[in-house]
Amino acid sequence: MANFDQFEFYKELYFKENERRSSIDSALNVPIIVTTALVAGIYILATTYSRHVDEWATNWFFTLLVISFFFLGVSIYWICTVFVSQGSFFFSNSPPQYGGIPFANPLFQWHGQMEQYYRTHFANDPNVQNMADDAFKGYLVSQFITSLDRNTHANDNKFSQIFNANKWLVRSLMFCGFSIPFYAYSFFTKPETVISTKISGDSLNIHLIDAKAPFNRKSNEQSAKPATTTDSADSKSVVGSQSATKTSAATRTIDKRRPGVRKTSRMEGKIKSNYNGRRKQTCAKGDTTTTNPTTGEGY
Repeated sequence: MANFDQFEFYKELYFKENERRSSIDSALNVPIIVTTALVAGIYILATTYSRHVDEWATNWFFTLLVISFFFLGVSIYWICTVFVSQGSFFFSNSPPQYGGIPFANPLFQWHGQMEQYYRTHFANDPNVQNMADDAFKGYLVSQFITSLDRNTHANDNKFSQIFNANKWLVRSLMFCGFSIPFYAYSFFTKPETVISTKISGDSLNIHLIDAKAPFNRKSNEQSAKPATTTDSADSKSVVGSQSATKTSAATRTIDKRRPGVRKTSRMEGKIKSNYNGRRKQTCAKGDTTTTNPTTGEGY
């Protein structure tokens, strides 16, 4: 049976643990990238969400998003513990410092001191050089063992912290994914703000109504701005009985995304111009001058 070589055994364990350290550090890149992408995703979802849908959908959406953001914060905490040394106030679970064998120059000097010692005390022994080499190997074995214990403990803690970060990161991704259906619901149920106009003999009324937001309809009708124009006495005499209570409705979608943005002035101007054009045609047939309901000028 071959003699057990402690030096080769502990040396192999030492370098294996260093390789494990490198692989753990490389595995940390994935949660960092996913965390960055998730922060950007939560920000985009929260800032582009349309709040015109039912209130229950909005409440569920932001509740899931807040839970996802909380889990993301816990994951970021565990990621930070990987980079902070042990003993910090906020990161008490951080891994200990890694250990290693001394640099080459101190090892060379120590080996020379061993040779000098054995040549001084064992000058007549023919195996003085082997004795110095064995002593030097024994010193290296002790350094390997000390560093191996520290590195193994540090790698185990770091692996545990990365595992915790990934665990909370997956939970954050899950709740962020649960909020996407509510976001899609708000995106595809776009509001349609319509212009409702009513022309009756001597007046023109314009109202803005959100066609797909029933719970906002009352507030929209209350906040609608009616535009009323009144004809002069001459125009009433021209139209006579033919202009008695003529009613028409014209609707046009002016905003498919946000109910708060309404291009009222442009739409009102077009409707008034169309109204005035029809009045001109009526006056031309009767060969009588009437008054513009908007400007008050005759034509």
